[in-house]
Amino acid sequence: MTTLHSKVTVDNYAEVLALAEAAVKPAEEKRDRLKARYEGRTAPRSEVETDPASAFRRKTARQARKAETKFDLDMEAYKAYDAAEQEYKSCLSRVEWLRKVAPVPYTEEELRAATAVRLDDGWYRLVRVNKVTVSVEAGFPWPLKYKRDRILEVRPREVAE
Repeated sequence: MTTLHSKVTVDNYAEVLALAEAAVKPAEEKRDRLKARYEGRTAPRSEVETDPASAFRRKTARQARKAETKFDLDMEAYKAYDAAEQEYKSCLSRVEWLRKVAPVPYTEEELRAATAVRLDDGWYRLVRVNKVTVSVEAGFPWPLKYKRDRILEVRPREVAE
C-alpha cells in the first residue's frame, strides 16, 4: 500500500505524486480556516487594554485572570495556525521535491552497464548488481546494499551533484 511518505520507486512514483498533490488542497484550506480564526481573536488591540499605567483601575485580579485567559486562547489559536502553516509548506515542498526527482525508467541491460545509480538520497557509484539488490560505494570501507526498486535512475558514467 502506497502512502504519502512511501519511498519513491519507478513503479509507485505517479501514485506518490498524486497523493502529495491531493494533500496540498486540504492543508491549504485548514491553514486558511485557522488563520481566519486566529486573526479574528479578541486580543488586546490598544495600549489601554494592556498598559498598567492606564487610568482603568477596577478589580485587577479578575481583570488579570480574564486577560491571561484571553492570552492563552490567543496563543492556542496561533499555535494551531502555525502548525497548519508548517503542514502546508511541508506538502508544497514534498510536491516540489517529487517533481524534481522524477525517476527515469531503465532496462536490465542499462543497469548492468551502469557505473552510477541515483537513489532517493543522491548518486552512488555502482559496485555490484545482484538479483534483488545492488551494492553501492557510499564512502564506507564496505559497500552498502539497496533493493533494486529504490533505484530511480542509472547512468553509464558517474554523475556528481
